[in-house]
Formats: sequence, structure tokens, C-alpha cells
Amino acid sequence: MMRRAPAGYRHCLWVIVLVLSVVAPTISTQHVEVSAMLLPDPSSGSQPIGALGEPATVSARSSWLAALVPSAKRSVSPAPVLALSLAGCYLAFISFRLMRLWRGWRRARCVAYVAFGNGVAASVLPIAGRCRTAFGLKELPILCSPGLQAPLTLGVGGPVVILPAALLETLTSEVLTSVVGHEMAHIKRHDFFLNLVYEILHMPISFHPAAALVKRRIAQTRELACDEMVTDRLLSPSVYARSLVEVAGRVTGGVSRNSYTLGVFDAGNLEERVMKLTDGRPRASARAGRILLTAASSILGAFGLVTSAYSLKAGESSNSATPSQMQQVVGTWKGGYNVDEMIKAGLVPDSEKPQEGEHGLRIIRREIQVNLSARGEELAGSFMMHQWLRKMDTKEVLEMQGEFPLIGPSFDGKTLTFAINPTSNDSKDRDKNHLAIEMTLTGQDTAELRFPDARPAYDTAGKPFRVPMKREK
Repeated sequence: MMRRAPAGYRHCLWVIVLVLSVVAPTISTQHVEVSAMLLPDPSSGSQPIGALGEPATVSARSSWLAALVPSAKRSVSPAPVLALSLAGCYLAFISFRLMRLWRGWRRARCVAYVAFGNGVAASVLPIAGRCRTAFGLKELPILCSPGLQAPLTLGVGGPVVILPAALLETLTSEVLTSVVGHEMAHIKRHDFFLNLVYEILHMPISFHPAAALVKRRIAQTRELACDEMVTDRLLSPSVYARSLVEVAGRVTGGVSRNSYTLGVFDAGNLEERVMKLTDGRPRASARAGRILLTAASSILGAFGLVTSAYSLKAGESSNSATPSQMQQVVGTWKGGYNVDEMIKAGLVPDSEKPQEGEHGLRIIRREIQVNLSARGEELAGSFMMHQWLRKMDTKEVLEMQGEFPLIGPSFDGKTLTFAINPTSNDSKDRDKNHLAIEMTLTGQDTAELRFPDARPAYDTAGKPFRVPMKREK
């Protein structure tokens, strides 16, 4: 769409691509995050409880955005060591990029320090004045440097143009006009400052190979835009193209590759620039360029909006099984055990057996029920416990029961893991009494449930005791 548009508009389009590349992943973290891990049965009329024991919340995502683009979320659960390693590598990479940018800035300042103005030939001053007038710029320094190979521009508040001392003595007035005009086009467009902004935007995503393409196209279209400004205001395209080729033939290197500066040949697309100048085909008008830019950016924005709906969240996965695998655990599971029968069978060690004269409460029987349902790609449900306890001093039997929402149910195709907060309403310690539970399938409708974090009870083989569970038809 933008092939024949003015280079300045194509440059704007690639800048929009860079901005969307940073913004779209950010938007994806702001999507609706209803805590579906813990949704209870709608018929119960109770309020959903969040992963930390509080009412589920919805993050700030615009209602119109939710209506236009449905959210599609995936969760991954990397190992803690892997997650820390990745985070450490990313921080180290960003630190390296920052250090590299800082060193480039320091080198650019060194270039400015060694440049001087009294060596500029008198023939350059009228050319510089003509270029300033053509671009509507105020008075600015034109410096030269004996160690410089290619012309360049640097500075934000007070930009300067630095020319190689060796070139000033051999270049014709047309070539000097091309060189100085190109650098002043950069100043007119505020490219030095904007390029610094693009570097900072590019930094968080610079690990991605496509980000290098975007950054390269920004640099290339920037040079093309400056070329068009020079040919519109100072020189004909053919004369300007010959001047670029002549200067390129005399340049053997440049400090701009190792420092934060803007030079004539930084983008590495001299052939493309010369072809654009000499192909003779007219480019689209500024009005057409604005229309094309609006249309293209609208399409890009729409794609960015759609892709931002698909988020990948690192952390506790709400469900890692496929919908068909989830049906293996969906339903009502029941099980229980009698402590007195376990004692008689020799499944309880002496340390866990009730002692004569002991005070407090002892569990004598516990019945467990796990209710599971699938909502889209997520599991939800509740954990019910009915238990009988005996007062050791009076032998009185007490009956207790409760129902708790499942926290973070996750099924890997064999083992269902979740947690409950049976007694904690402490806002300062939300994980208080956080009880982890695992239920491993042993057959089509049978499973074993255990409490990994609870005080262990052991069978005769020394393995943690597991509660047999059976799914109701």
C-alpha cells in the first residue's frame, strides 16, 4: 500500500509498527482476568473467591474492547529455577543494551569534543547558509574533524553538523550541498532525538529477530525521507544521486557505527536510495500519503488489537490438560477413611495413635467430596469435607462439615492439584492455613487423594497415606 508513498509517511508507518510491538504485549496483560480457578456453582448464589481467599476481581480492560475482541488466555508453569534463569538472562540482556547505548553516547560526545570550527573552509559557509534557509533552521555550528571519515549530525538541544576535514578540501560545491543538506534535513526532522526514543522503545523487544527488521526499516526510511527533502528543496535527484555515490566512494569508514550519531550512510541502503532517486517514477502526493498512512495504520492497529487478546501468562497454570482430558476428572468424587479401622489394620504409626489421658480432639472419621466442572479451558469446583471428631477427655463426638472453593485447579492428564483455605480470613496473611491437595487417577473412575503439606500419616510401607476416591456415575 505504501510503496509509492513519500518516504516520510513510510517512516511513520514503521514507527507505528515499533510502538505496536511494545504496546500489544502490554495490552495483553490487562485483559479480563476473572479468577475462573475458583468459580463456585452458580446455583449456590455465593460470590467467587479468589486465589488468595478474597472475592475475584476483574482487571481494568475497557468494556468496548472486551466486546470487540474476546480474550484468549494461556498459562504456563515454568519451573522456579527456569523462571529465575530466564528473568536473570533478560535483565542481563537489558543491562547490556543500556550499557551499549551509554557507551555509544559517550563516544558521540568524544567526537564533538575533538571537532573544531576554525578549520571549516570559507566555501562551506555560504552552502550551509543556503541549506539553513531552505529548511528554515536557525544558525547552527558547522564543525570539522580530522579523524572523521563520514559526515554526521549529533546533539538534541544544540545540534551540530560535523564534516570530515579531508573531504572539505576535495568535494565540489554540489557534493558539499548534498552532504550538508542531508545532515540539516536530519536536524529539521529532529531525527537525533527521535532516534534515541526509538532506541529506548526497541530495547525491551530487541531480543526478537523481527525487532531488528523493524529498527532497520525505520533507519532506512529515515534516510530516504531526508533524501526527498534535499531533492525537493536544494538539488535535482540526478545530481544528488551522483553526489551520494561520489561521497560513498571516498568514505572508508565511519565513527557513527560505533557511536550514537546520525550519518549519511548509517542505514546501509545506498543502492536503494540511488535507485529511488533515479527511477524517474513519480511518488504519491502528500495528501495520498496521509490517506495511505491512515489506512495502513488502521489495519495495523486492528491486528494489534486482535493479537493482544491472546495473552500468555507465566505463573500457576489453571489447566494444562486438553478439554478431552479434562473430562477424566469432571464430576463428583467421593471417598473417606475411618481412623479406628486404620489403627486396627496397622496403618497408623504409634506416634499418631491416641494415647490414654490425652486431651484435645482426634479425628475418628472423615468423608471427602470433590466437585469438578469444566468451564471452557479451565477447571472449577469445590472441596467438601465432613468429619467426626472425638474429645479425648469426655469421649464426646463432634460433627463438622464445610465446603471450600478450589484454588488453582490444574490437571496434567493424570494428577489433579489444587488448594483450599479452610479457615483463613486474615487479610494480612492470605496464605494462612493454605492446604495443598493432590488427586491422582488410578483408573477410569478411581483415584487417590493426599495432602502433601499436612501432617503425614504413614502406612506400613512408609508411604504417605492416600484416601481412595471414586467418581459417581
